[in-house]
Amino acid sequence: MIEDKMRSLVSLLNKDNVYKIKKDLIKYLDILTLSLDEKDEELSTEKINRIYNIMERRKNFRSENKIGTNLILFNEFIDKFYSLLDDIKGKGYLQDSVEIASDFLKGIGGINREFKLLVIHEKSEEYVYSKNHLYDLKKEIESLLYEKVHYSIYEEIYTIVGLTYSIRFDLEEKCKEYGRIVLSLLELEDEISKEELKKVLHNEYALELQRRMYYWDEITVGLKNHYYIEKLYENIEDM
Repeated sequence: MIEDKMRSLVSLLNKDNVYKIKKDLIKYLDILTLSLDEKDEELSTEKINRIYNIMERRKNFRSENKIGTNLILFNEFIDKFYSLLDDIKGKGYLQDSVEIASDFLKGIGGINREFKLLVIHEKSEEYVYSKNHLYDLKKEIESLLYEKVHYSIYEEIYTIVGLTYSIRFDLEEKCKEYGRIVLSLLELEDEISKEELKKVLHNEYALELQRRMYYWDEITVGLKNHYYIEKLYENIEDM
């Protein structure tokens, strides 16, 4: 991996090779910054540097001329996602809310941020399924997602719409998983008491899992409708 090669180079640094290694380190750093493939290290340092400079000029131009996105979809998505997490927490399922937020953060490439939170709090049992952890996860999600979408309206739309469907898929999978557990218990009907079986079949939690799907569907109708999204941006342009 590029990161391992960079660490190896740093360990070799001394006063005699600092200038040579510095050149290689900058090349590897540019590859990471540009999110290029590892095989692209075969490109010359000059070509990598040229790509980097082009992208930097583009970024600076867009920043100076305020070209980018108004983050309207980003803000709406964050609002809806936080609403889902808070709704689940409010129903008494704080642990589930934390797990959904944690899975989401990992899903958008933020597993390192999750570990950062756990290391800071020394993996404290009190912290792992706490309101503080949920709050911290929300902030990490918002920060990382902002980095991914704020430069381009196209990145914003593709990312936000995709994530809206991904969350729905995950909620449905959790519901199906619980259903599979119920079916496996039904197969053991002779080995468990009728009272235990009744508890499983009429479990409040099963209804809660279904409710989450319907709730997410209800609050994200607009985010899955391209006419609604188009209208949002039309309203921004008219302002």
